[in-house]
Amino acid sequence: MTELEYDLVCKDMKYLIDSVWLACAIDGEGTISLQVNHYTPEISVTGTNFAFVEKAAKIMETKVSVVKRQFTEKYRIGNREPDRWAICYSARQRSMSKIKALLERVLPFLIIKACHAKLMIEFCELRENKTYCEVFGRSPREDEIFLKLKELNRKGVK
Repeated sequence: MTELEYDLVCKDMKYLIDSVWLACAIDGEGTISLQVNHYTPEISVTGTNFAFVEKAAKIMETKVSVVKRQFTEKYRIGNREPDRWAICYSARQRSMSKIKALLERVLPFLIIKACHAKLMIEFCELRENKTYCEVFGRSPREDEIFLKLKELNRKGVK
């Protein structure tokens, strides 16, 4: 095997490993959703470990932002008071073309959020086929996808 062939194999392996890793991150700590205003698509991975979210951001080609989350009595941890804030980090991708490409890349490895991914890919394809002026008018299928994703993202829904 030549050095060039070896480099190509290594790049392919890294791409595959990153795809599987991102699928696990999205399944465990991620969200695939449409934002209410103009049905903006979004994939996010959120957590309290910066290195974890930073790796997701690198693969998703985005940046890490800081998010504060308040602990409630329900989520009280140890001796932390319920009004204490926890710092969380989030990697969010809102580019429709990048979202579609990412989801097509990780779909074979998704378990929990495979249905979310298929719906979002369909949504992106619907939007790709519209002109700029038509994007702000919603089709009945886009409304169905929005409601289905909203239901899938509710806590406790299987």
